[in-house]
Amino acid sequence: ALDKVAWVPMAERYLYLSLAVMSIGGAMLIQRLFMEKKIPSKAVIAAVTLLLSVNTFATFHRQFDFKDDNSIWRATLKTNPESSMVLCLYGRTVEGDEKRNAFEKAVSNPEPFKWRAKATLTLAGFEMAEGNYDEAVQLIEQALKMEKKYENYYRAATMIYSSSIKDGTFDLDRIDHALGYFQKAYRKRKTADAIYKIAVILKRLGRDTEAKIKFEELIKRHPESEYAEYSKKHLSLD
Repeated sequence: ALDKVAWVPMAERYLYLSLAVMSIGGAMLIQRLFMEKKIPSKAVIAAVTLLLSVNTFATFHRQFDFKDDNSIWRATLKTNPESSMVLCLYGRTVEGDEKRNAFEKAVSNPEPFKWRAKATLTLAGFEMAEGNYDEAVQLIEQALKMEKKYENYYRAATMIYSSSIKDGTFDLDRIDHALGYFQKAYRKRKTADAIYKIAVILKRLGRDTEAKIKFEELIKRHPESEYAEYSKKHLSLD
């Protein structure tokens, strides 16, 4: 109850539980001291008032000072300024340069933390948005070396495929690059959206036979999904 806790929403239950235990323990101690006539009745009133004040303040502080995620993580960051985890969580609540600075500081910290790959992909997104394709791909490769997960491959593929960079000679290479990441994502987890993206890109690249096979595979594997309906439309147009 008295320690510097991280003010995350789920931590609130531990805060209130510890406050309750502390209050009960304090009340039992006051009662014992009073029964043994070691403290006068006025001291009992003062001690109980103090306990009520502490609990009331803690409740109001949580409700009004920490009313949203930004205020929660801004306060937590003040007590944990070097924590990469806190920096990432704070970064999610802000935008622009403040967001980028938070993620850059998180990634620059040499100490390991479980979101390093995701934070690196976030930085790659900033580079991609600014048209720095090579820098973005370099960060993506770093992230994927750290953590070869479906979510990371899919995010990397989407980032590259949806890039707004316009360059005719470079466009096909970029799309082919995205295809490779979608395929790696699909090997990790055979989801309907991943195989649909693969099929659409293959069709865009003029690899119609391969695209048809993928559309048919999607319909077979995920017959009830919305992507199956989209795939049927593609096949009917061919």
